Amino acid sequence: MYLQKQISAGKYREIAEYSSPGWKILDDGTEVYLTAEGAIGRPDLPVKANKKFRFFRSNTENQMKNFREFLAMRNIISNHLGNAIFLQYYLLMSTMTALFKETGHQIEFCVAAIGKTNTRKTSCAEIFTRVFNRTPAAVPDINFAATAPAVYEIMDKYADQIVLIDDLTPSENDADDREKRRKLEVILRSYGDRVPRKRSVSYAQNSTAKEFIPITGCALLTGETFSGGKSSRSRVIILRFEDGDVNTEILTYYQENLHILPDFVYTFLEYVTENLNRIKETISVVCDEVRRLNSHEIKMPRYVDALGNMYAITTIFHSFILEKELLDKTQADILIAKDREQLTRVIMENDAELSIVSPAVTILEALRHALCAGKILEKRKEEVSEEDVQNYCLSDEVFFYITSERLWECVKAYTDYRRIYFPYKVGREIIEPLKNEGILYIKREGNIARASHKITIAGKVVNKRFLWLKKETVEKIWGKLEEK
Repeated sequence: MYLQKQISAGKYREIAEYSSPGWKILDDGTEVYLTAEGAIGRPDLPVKANKKFRFFRSNTENQMKNFREFLAMRNIISNHLGNAIFLQYYLLMSTMTALFKETGHQIEFCVAAIGKTNTRKTSCAEIFTRVFNRTPAAVPDINFAATAPAVYEIMDKYADQIVLIDDLTPSENDADDREKRRKLEVILRSYGDRVPRKRSVSYAQNSTAKEFIPITGCALLTGETFSGGKSSRSRVIILRFEDGDVNTEILTYYQENLHILPDFVYTFLEYVTENLNRIKETISVVCDEVRRLNSHEIKMPRYVDALGNMYAITTIFHSFILEKELLDKTQADILIAKDREQLTRVIMENDAELSIVSPAVTILEALRHALCAGKILEKRKEEVSEEDVQNYCLSDEVFFYITSERLWECVKAYTDYRRIYFPYKVGREIIEPLKNEGILYIKREGNIARASHKITIAGKVVNKRFLWLKKETVEKIWGKLEEK
């Protein structure tokens, strides 16, 4: 009663607190981006997000310095610049998830930073994407060991920002591996399709949680390999990290100056708040135009839309730069043109990779890679002795001949090098996909249809079975790979 009187007297004011940050439409129709500190660009409004979502800032007002330091972040991954540029625009786009959805051009893909241990992919993911609760001790928001309800809870709370999901690694335990892949499917389909997830009725009734979970933000996964199938693969854009890609000295600088990214993003969101209607129109016009033209000949419709999203955010960024007088028009035009080249290249590489997700094609690509790298030598069948046959990929006018064990070595080395998930574990298992694609010569021996056969060298049958790969089919597939 006392507090209500104080509020009525104007000594205090009521503040509405939302459980999540991001874009909210208030009762009077005003649309604002909320943090724990209040509405960005509208400090007069009595609204804020939950205290968990504090926007880490230095309160510096030097916009030019913020902009230059934001651009200079790209030097962290200067050896793989496309990764840095993609992460920067993905972050800016994620802060506008609700706006893209309002225009009918919602963001229907995740991003995955994939690389072996110690490539600093997770550190880069943190430094390029976290704007809330940004501290030196910050860790990924969740990992693949989490329970399904915990994953759902993260999806619900992380609106108009990126949730970082770590540790997508292969497991030696088959049951654990299946569970990780199941969670991956849930995450990719949730963020890729934007369909609200349904919790169990009992869970919804026995907690304050919503029964249906809206997908209101974006997701960035990190891991050693990507283990999704073709359908899941179309919902993610993979950024591959290799040894030496990350400049640790520059990374350390940004880890010690954590305010740089949120300082810039805050200024950018102030600009978005001031120009909401124009920005929504820009999203609609640019996304529609990219979808209509598709001049880059991207095959996957989902990736065409992803390119449209990226072109829209680069257009908005271009307007921001010019209106804030951070660069002159010529400089801004050059910057955006170069950025779009990098963004397009990343998406087209993913589009091309998706078209060769077939395990059989991966096997043949691995063989080609091994031959080109000299890790295995091709020799005519008549040029080798019986003792050496297992060490080569043999050939004649009709077939390539190689043992399943030797071919598996090529596949294992290649998929480990490329950080590609491959569902088969031993040499004998790769026979099935090759057979299904009509690459293997199958011959009946009695009542058995065999996929491996003995060969004859200098008139003598070698006591070892080989896979006979149809040369014309193999070379046709290699030709298509060359075209990509």
